[in-house]
Amino acid sequence: MIVDLTISRDHGLCDRLRAVTYFMAVARLSGDALLELHEPPSKHCPYRMCDSIEFDGLELRPFEGTPPAGSRSLTPHASPALDSAQKHLPAGLDVTAVDFLHHWIDSYTLIQPKPAVRALLDALPVSRRTLGVHVRRTDKVREWPSRYELSPQESARGDQAMEQHVRRKVSSGAIDSVFIASDSAEGRHDWMERLSTLGVPVFVHDAAFHPDRLRQTDATDFFVDLFALSRCGAIVGNVCSGVGFSARYIGRIAHFDTITEPESLVFPRLLERIGRRLRRLVVRG
Repeated sequence: MIVDLTISRDHGLCDRLRAVTYFMAVARLSGDALLELHEPPSKHCPYRMCDSIEFDGLELRPFEGTPPAGSRSLTPHASPALDSAQKHLPAGLDVTAVDFLHHWIDSYTLIQPKPAVRALLDALPVSRRTLGVHVRRTDKVREWPSRYELSPQESARGDQAMEQHVRRKVSSGAIDSVFIASDSAEGRHDWMERLSTLGVPVFVHDAAFHPDRLRQTDATDFFVDLFALSRCGAIVGNVCSGVGFSARYIGRIAHFDTITEPESLVFPRLLERIGRRLRRLVVRG
């Protein structure tokens, strides 16, 4: 199966992951064993997934050149939720929208780091007693923010609330270390200073950054941060971010608290809410 990610040129890597995990679910249900990814680089996603990750049970291969007619593609913002599962339910597969959603979300757990990424990942002391702190700056904080962005003032208030949230988590005794992942050197340095007096180890992956890019300079650094978050026991983020959700799905993490959102999403409760909604529809029908 050839997956064309050209439609995702203006979106980040986690947007592309949503599309790829969708087609991973389609491939598994249809018996395909190969995914070929056409991944044109862009400002928002300057590197390829094929260079850093592999899929458990599926062969992943880069596709070069022009994808032929009939290649698969999916709008990158079609997130793993019941409404998008219903909208994009594959034709020809004997599966309900709820079952397909299970397969879609479960496909994230099949994403594995390649050896170069795994070596750096395994060197980090991350465990289920580690709290993952994801700090998103770059394109999420603007002087004149859009609907899904923050102003500098809102970002500052969110940082204060998140610092208090992290300190409460640590004081509860369930956390014995903190891992910080960020898309900017400034955000990483700021939060290392903020949390330096916590009384527990605070550590980072030494990722490289470049002012002309919106993410870590190297794909390896991005995926080390992503997989490290997925190994934590819980994640807290300053904004609702695809990185946090992807890490949560990959690691089957129960809690991803987003400070600037009205409510956090919890993996088991997401499926419970879907079940309740379907039961109401059946009763009404």
